[in-house]
Amino acid sequence: MRPALTTTALVCLCTSLLLVCSAGTALAASLVLSADATALPLGSSTQIHVEVQGGQIDAAPRLVNSDGFDVEMAGRSSSFTMRQGRVSQQTTYTFTIIARKAGRHTLGPAEAMVDGKRVISKPLVMQVTASSRAGPGGAASTVPGGSAGGESRWFAQASLSNEHPFEGESIVYVLDVGTAVAVRGTRWDRPSWGTLTPAPGVEPAQSDRLEVIEGRRFEVTTLVMPLVALEAGATRIEPSVMEFTVPQRSRSFFDLGAGRQFSHSSNSLDLTVRPLPQEGRPADFSGAVGRFRLSASIDRARLNAGETVTLLVRLSGSGSLHKPTIDLQLPDTVRRYSEQPTQVSKLIGRSLRTELTLREALVPLQPGTITIPPLSFTYFDPAQEQYQTATTRSVQLHVGGSAVVDPAVVARSAELTRGKEAVEVLGSDLVSLHSEELSRGDQRLGLGTASILLSLLLPLFGFSSVATVVTRRRRSGSSAGRARERVRAAKAALKALHRAAAADDLDSTETAWRAYLSARLQHSGKAISPADAEQWLAAAGAAAELAEGAAQLLERLESVRYGGASAGSLAADIGQWARSAERGWK
Repeated sequence: MRPALTTTALVCLCTSLLLVCSAGTALAASLVLSADATALPLGSSTQIHVEVQGGQIDAAPRLVNSDGFDVEMAGRSSSFTMRQGRVSQQTTYTFTIIARKAGRHTLGPAEAMVDGKRVISKPLVMQVTASSRAGPGGAASTVPGGSAGGESRWFAQASLSNEHPFEGESIVYVLDVGTAVAVRGTRWDRPSWGTLTPAPGVEPAQSDRLEVIEGRRFEVTTLVMPLVALEAGATRIEPSVMEFTVPQRSRSFFDLGAGRQFSHSSNSLDLTVRPLPQEGRPADFSGAVGRFRLSASIDRARLNAGETVTLLVRLSGSGSLHKPTIDLQLPDTVRRYSEQPTQVSKLIGRSLRTELTLREALVPLQPGTITIPPLSFTYFDPAQEQYQTATTRSVQLHVGGSAVVDPAVVARSAELTRGKEAVEVLGSDLVSLHSEELSRGDQRLGLGTASILLSLLLPLFGFSSVATVVTRRRRSGSSAGRARERVRAAKAALKALHRAAAADDLDSTETAWRAYLSARLQHSGKAISPADAEQWLAAAGAAAELAEGAAQLLERLESVRYGGASAGSLAADIGQWARSAERGWK
């Protein structure tokens, strides 16, 4: 009989496996040598940093060459990060150096033993001046946007993604702000944009990084602002102004808020906005510039006359949309009720993405097959420098039942009928009252009659009934009550789905499946698109395979409904997906 592993042995085994896996995915070791300032006056000091990345250092690093400087250890820090399955260890050694000799010196390289191997960094070129008039950040050094004196401790550089955009095109304004010293309270004064304007409803994106520029460490913040060109012609974006505070060393215990205010401006930007070509400009062009796609779908393809079907139209792409128009032509036998359109714009990377959603409630009045013709949207593609048209496929509705009149007429008739019934009820009540008064004799009740007991118990029954109704309403209106209702609805939809799938009834299977998705996702499943299904299921905790499978099934449904594809085993496949959801989607 083999002896069982002890707890200590098991822990050691797991630790060894983890170290082996980590070593297999660790990044290659490297050394980076940088300085807070590469130019400084004689006798002044600055700090240099040796960063050990991607390995375990055996001992503190050393500088191969430090002639002209006094070097003293100032501290050490370390951290671990994991990116895309790779483990990265970073250890930073900080040294304070004092310039003892004027001239141009080579400092370093730094050398260290990392994971038993010798690793060497690049050296630094240091300039030591005999003059002591340099600012607190040292003498001038070449950095983007830098200038002589103390302001070489920071820079602000502005740029554009496109200096020759078309009228109506969206471009990106990028502002890189770097500081070689610790700052706080940074404030950005936005510039005058000329004939451009920020994309409405979109906030600028911000990212931070550490960058070594000519041997100096800079904390760089990048601001990205989407803009839209409004008018053709030459224009200018004025400089951005950055205001910040540099902390100063306190002279006394009571000097707590010491700091010096600074401001720094970026460069200005000149650009030329090109007009849109008039040749070949379509009559239905509404001014959209970018690249867009158009899609249309309905929540069901079969219904009876007088029932409602929802048409969902999505216009999405890169670029901005200003009052887009999409013409929907419908036959006279279909009534149309439009909802308020929704438009969302967001910055993804350095591209402006916009999506417009239109919902139309359609009510067919007569049975038969109704074809909704393809929708189209015209835009100007700046990359191709041509006008393009995005189109959808035609959509067919199969309407059963019998013809109905205009729903508005039905509604008015219903109101008149309800009013007439109310008058008739009121009249009958009056007649009964008069009849009762004429035929009433001695109706005085004795204490021993059953009516007395009934009148005493009636309030008790009434109070109990009211309390029961209030309790049920309170429970149904709570989050727990709504959750129970959704669970019941999902279970009922699953039962109907399995029955329909077993009978190979695709229409009933689809209806039950969409009802199940509505209950589980708390979104309407009637007009859910494949992309929405995959996103919403993942957000609701479904496995990636389950979410992807739902999207693929919806794409097959669209091909069957609108593309004429064969249904095949689609109903059975939806049933199999539902069984997987019962087991794995809790």
